[in-house]
Amino acid sequence: MSHDLRVRQYHETQARTADRGRLLLMVHDAAIGAVRDCQRLMRMADLPGKGVQMDRAIRAVGELRQSLDMEKGREIARSLDRLYDFMLFRMREANLNNDAEHLEVVARILEDLRATWSQVVRKHESEAPADDQRPTVRI
Repeated sequence: MSHDLRVRQYHETQARTADRGRLLLMVHDAAIGAVRDCQRLMRMADLPGKGVQMDRAIRAVGELRQSLDMEKGREIARSLDRLYDFMLFRMREANLNNDAEHLEVVARILEDLRATWSQVVRKHESEAPADDQRPTVRI
């Protein structure tokens, strides 16, 4: 079995067994990695590679947007929705103009959001009941 296949299987297993908070962190990690890779590939003029990573980044941010619970999250969810919409706009603009600098603001926003979610997950885990019957983290 190849190393890449084992790594992919490991990540798939992690995703299937992670709670909602950990899944959100994983999607943020995927989005950040794809945006950073896209910037690097733009600077290298690797258009096919850039396209793959841009698609990956757009899908990850779209997944974050789809995870919003607008009814329960109310104003926070609406604010995040607008922020995700802004990031998607910037990514499309960067893609059309092949401009890696347009992606910097997206990467920074994603990194800030990931840091915030990481704090929420850690707090949630530290407050989890002793029998490990954790409630799900809601956006």
